[in-house]
Amino acid sequence: MRNAIAACVLAGLSFGAAAETATLVKQGGAEGPTLEIGLGRMQAESREYVYRDDGSTLSRLDWKASNVPILKAGVTYSPNSTLTLGLRGWTAITGGDNSMHDFDWMVPGQSQWSHRSYSPDTRLHSAYEIDLSATAWLLQRPTWKLGVVAGYQQNFFNWTAYGGDFSYWNGARTGSFPAGQPGISYRQTFRLPYVGVAGRYREQDWEFNALFKFSPWVAIDDHDTHHLRTLDFTESSRNSRYYGVNLDAGYYLTPNAKLYAEVSWNKFMQGRGPTLERNASTGAVNYYGGDAAGMDNKNYAVTIGVKYRF
Repeated sequence: MRNAIAACVLAGLSFGAAAETATLVKQGGAEGPTLEIGLGRMQAESREYVYRDDGSTLSRLDWKASNVPILKAGVTYSPNSTLTLGLRGWTAITGGDNSMHDFDWMVPGQSQWSHRSYSPDTRLHSAYEIDLSATAWLLQRPTWKLGVVAGYQQNFFNWTAYGGDFSYWNGARTGSFPAGQPGISYRQTFRLPYVGVAGRYREQDWEFNALFKFSPWVAIDDHDTHHLRTLDFTESSRNSRYYGVNLDAGYYLTPNAKLYAEVSWNKFMQGRGPTLERNASTGAVNYYGGDAAGMDNKNYAVTIGVKYRF
């Protein structure tokens, strides 16, 4: 594990969020706070899994969000030329386009799913990311610099699927749920410290940045509500893996103002853990230990914005 972390730290390349002119590269030079704001589009896909005792899949739900408008904002501050502190994040403005597929394997020995439901009327209630980081610049030249990054990140997604249609027992029973009827609600929270390596390149008024992040310490918590069955499922996983990439290119309109475009990508590998089931009608509670449940997520966003250094 130590070797994997060290390799990732050395292999990652990250460029800091704040813009700097070449005159600020000098040793000991402090930099005023840099504020950024941008608008973009986000795509996301989350999956939740239910496993039998033998490890085979009992159920899988695919939640998808596309064309979600997001507001991105951040602030960075460099007390000296070797350290940059940053707080960045984004939040969904509206829900965008969403869907949910629910697959179940109810026939023993059958590799193909036997039950399926689909809800095109799925709504993303909220989604956000918060990223707190510190970058130590280890190598500096007039046009570029490299360093290491340590940070903490949190991501959240919350959906509800309404109505839809179903096909059960290999098509023997089909039908539709009432339009507007809540079927399943699902929310995921990812919390993780991460590490990376940082750098930046500038050529006259152009600046290019990249950030590669890694964490083997991801904590995932999710909550699933089946409204028609009045069942709640709470699941958690620890020490899953995460990979992230940020790339941006910007142009200085003035010495202090930069217009930039950014692409970001996050992948949370599947984490597994126990499930706590609660019947909201009867109050009955069941606990399924081991790797009874699984959860993962991947998302990416494209953003255009402005950064201004005071």
